[in-house]
Amino acid sequence: MSCWWSARYEQSHGPQACPACHPAALPWYGWSRMIRVLFVDDDPDILVITKKYLEVNPEIWVDTALTANDALSLLQVRQYDAVISDYAMPGIGGSQFLRIVRKDFGDLPVIIFTGRDRSSVLIEVLNTGADFFLQKGADTRAQFTELESMLRQAVQRRRAEQALRESEQRFRLLAENAIDVIYRVRIFPVLVVDYISPSVQELTGYSPEEFSRRPELFFEMIYPGGRRSIKTMFRDKNALNGPLTLQWLAKDGKVIWVEQQNVPIHASDGSVIGLEGVARDISDRKQIEAELKRSLADREMLIREIHHRVKNNLQVISSLLYLGSSGVCDPKTLAMLEESRNRIRSIALIHEKLCRKDSITRINFADYIESFTTALRSTYGKKAAGVRFSIRIDPGIEFGIDEGIALGLIVNELVSNSLKYAFNGRDNPEVTIKMTKCEGDEYELSVADNGQGIDASVDIGVPGTLGLSLVKNLTEQIGGSLTLDRTSGTHFTVRFHAT
Repeated sequence: MSCWWSARYEQSHGPQACPACHPAALPWYGWSRMIRVLFVDDDPDILVITKKYLEVNPEIWVDTALTANDALSLLQVRQYDAVISDYAMPGIGGSQFLRIVRKDFGDLPVIIFTGRDRSSVLIEVLNTGADFFLQKGADTRAQFTELESMLRQAVQRRRAEQALRESEQRFRLLAENAIDVIYRVRIFPVLVVDYISPSVQELTGYSPEEFSRRPELFFEMIYPGGRRSIKTMFRDKNALNGPLTLQWLAKDGKVIWVEQQNVPIHASDGSVIGLEGVARDISDRKQIEAELKRSLADREMLIREIHHRVKNNLQVISSLLYLGSSGVCDPKTLAMLEESRNRIRSIALIHEKLCRKDSITRINFADYIESFTTALRSTYGKKAAGVRFSIRIDPGIEFGIDEGIALGLIVNELVSNSLKYAFNGRDNPEVTIKMTKCEGDEYELSVADNGQGIDASVDIGVPGTLGLSLVKNLTEQIGGSLTLDRTSGTHFTVRFHAT
């Protein structure tokens, strides 16, 4: 079944598809640009001529009525974008017809198109609510061109106003149903809360009406420390960048954490005179953050306690080895016990550093080696007395506990080996420990001495001693490679990747 506009379209444009029923048949300018007009005039000839002229433009469709009563009947059942009306008509005249249209159809555009003298009716019809007035004249083409122009202006203005109202209605619907608090506040020349969404009452206990009556409430409910942040925003435009975290005091005294995202309102001179934005309740998030901090603090304390107990247990083992060595006379056995104590000390020192430092998972390698070499010097007494230690480690290099223990044991074995065997009768003995960061996550550890050099029969691929076996196995454990240079003294290099 075809619609009424389909019949009208076929009368004017021939038997083809109606755009209202078949949008695909619509020209490129689209259905939304069509102007549907009701023209009422008691002169049938004027109706025919005007309709014919206006419908030359395919965007305009015209329906006609001979009386105001007929026009009002059509307005009850059909939708129009504008009305064109004669002024002097039998029965209900143009002025009365205009008042009825304004009363029943609101802002529907009305153009008075009459042969009456302009001066006698212009003020009356404009005061009654006509959008335009046009006097019929002899120059038909010019008057119809002007009529079409007035028609377009009136319809476009109404459509723009309707679009604005719809947009405002959508925004208000969104704002008034949002969980977040949406607001607009002006500070200068006087403090005014232009708008604050209803959700503020559920959050704070204060109604939007209370903010309208007492605009200062917007700032009074901000916890005192946060008021300075708000004042800063009006002095420094950059302070408005990013979210602002504040505490609000609710009506019942409850403290609420909110995150505000603000946009400045500028005066003509560029100064900030107000702000508009969104405030979100983040009290639950803040509570979760506090609980996580407490949990992390508890975890850190527990880990520190574990490191402390491991260190103490290792020291007990070291002490037991020392006590056990007091009754041993065999030099080889004593040396083995002393080497074991040094290895235990290197591990215990890692745990001692971790339980005392800010970080419970990362060890500063430079600090660790300084402390460790001091302990080794004390252990080897006369053998280490004249040895110079050169430590070249970037103070920013840190490792995790697994890598730290492995590297500490490697350094212990290599330095101990130098102190025991490298400097028999040699002048200016020196041990160099160096750690450098290469490309990416690759590091290089080197331990060298200027002693007599390691025996040529030693093969690091098939080590024959416990110490070198440990060095080889620990290097493999951290995914590294081990090389030995005998050119000048002994120079071990470990290259590895660390996280």
